Amino acid sequence: MARAASSGSKPSESFRREAAQSARRAIDAGHYAQGERRVDELLKHEVSAQHYALRAEARLGLRRSRAALRDAGRALALNPGNPDALRLIGRAHHQAGDGARALYYYRLFMVRTESDAGRAPQRAAVQAAIAKLGS
Repeated sequence: MARAASSGSKPSESFRREAAQSARRAIDAGHYAQGERRVDELLKHEVSAQHYALRAEARLGLRRSRAALRDAGRALALNPGNPDALRLIGRAHHQAGDGARALYYYRLFMVRTESDAGRAPQRAAVQAAIAKLGS
């Protein structure tokens, strides 16, 4: 990534896509700090809701709920229709111990993704979190 940053030019689309995929793989493998660093590099070149949401996931893995909340909020501000940002805001509030706000954002996520069969795994995880908070 340093090569693209040092050249002074905007990185290519393939570089950005590869860097985002690399960050996603790191986060999915539990290497949250590595994923966060990769997204930080991406954000130096391009601000996007997807990148902020990805960094929010990394920061949640690092138990940095306030920083994750800021990033998820930025993702939502850049793309108000982004249900992932709602889910991440809910997780950040949940991690920070604010169950009422977590429930609010979890329920918004559930409403916004009601007819999206592709989000079944995320919906199941959110439903489990709602049940846990409700008990």
